[in-house]
Amino acid sequence: MSNYRLDVKGAITLGDYSSIYDYMEMINNNDSLIITIKEENKKELEIVKSMLKNKNFFIDGNIEDIHRKYFIKARKNN
Repeated sequence: MSNYRLDVKGAITLGDYSSIYDYMEMINNNDSLIITIKEENKKELEIVKSMLKNKNFFIDGNIEDIHRKYFIKARKNN
């Protein structure tokens, strides 16, 4: 089982969604992924969560920390 991490530093553009989607393709079954997104990108957060679900990821948690970042913990399912 491998662990992956994706840190989104700014606003997500249309081209970024394509890159995120490609990144999700590299992850194998039972691997985990943590994505961090700044709070001001809450709309993008929901889109990324939807993308994860469409790519057969199970979202383990969605946590907001004291630095106003969201952490999405997900695991790729069979």
